[in-house]
Amino acid sequence: MSKQAANRLNEHLARFLEAPTRQRQATLVAAADEYREHWIEAQAAENTKLDEAEGEGQPATRYRRIHSVLGFQPDGTEVTLALQSRKSHNEKEAYPVVSWRTRLDPGGHNRRFYVTKDDVWTIDAKAALELYTKLEQLGALRDEYRDRRKPDFQATISNELNTNHASAMLAEITLAGEDWGDDPYYAVLDDPNDHWRKILIVNRKTGIATFRSTTTDETYMPRKTMRSNSRWFLDNSMQDVNVQQARAILAELRRITGTLAGTSN
Repeated sequence: MSKQAANRLNEHLARFLEAPTRQRQATLVAAADEYREHWIEAQAAENTKLDEAEGEGQPATRYRRIHSVLGFQPDGTEVTLALQSRKSHNEKEAYPVVSWRTRLDPGGHNRRFYVTKDDVWTIDAKAALELYTKLEQLGALRDEYRDRRKPDFQATISNELNTNHASAMLAEITLAGEDWGDDPYYAVLDDPNDHWRKILIVNRKTGIATFRSTTTDETYMPRKTMRSNSRWFLDNSMQDVNVQQARAILAELRRITGTLAGTSN
């Protein structure tokens, strides 16, 4: 267990008890998340059973946080964007990922599933851009964190497709009954694992965005059926992307948020 993480947690707790401001609450939450990551690693090292991954019976995926930035939803719910080292049961080595993490409500439990009680996780696109920009400024998207498994990938952007192709792709990346407006903006990124895609969707009218993953792996859990005739499943966990994909997502966020209402060009 990291003594530094424990000391930081105690320090921020003392400051919060002295003056429970929102800023001190945010730093306390970040310190608690850091402590939790170190605790999980310590338990793993001692061969202690970890929390199972979201799928029943599926071995846990372990994370070690490297950099993170904290933001808030309009209702005060905490949102974290973090560069983490990820190690899963089907990967030979750990590799860096950029991860979205949030809570169910202000100060509440961590959001375990991407879709909770039929509620798809979303965030304001401009708030997402701010978090991505801050993470970039911390050096989290530097070449040293690049995914070496398959450096290159293809990106499909809605603006670059004709109407028929854009509609067909939208059907592949959304759930039946979802409404992303008349002309949603999206980016679909290939993955080093050919069974996966990483996706950004933005409602041009409302400015609401989401970040999700889809897979054709019928054994993966936790997954949700997207449409009855689709070979793609929705990954029902919060999105992880590698650094190359994160750079592409950041570029698309910059491009689309510059066209949204209330944005100065």
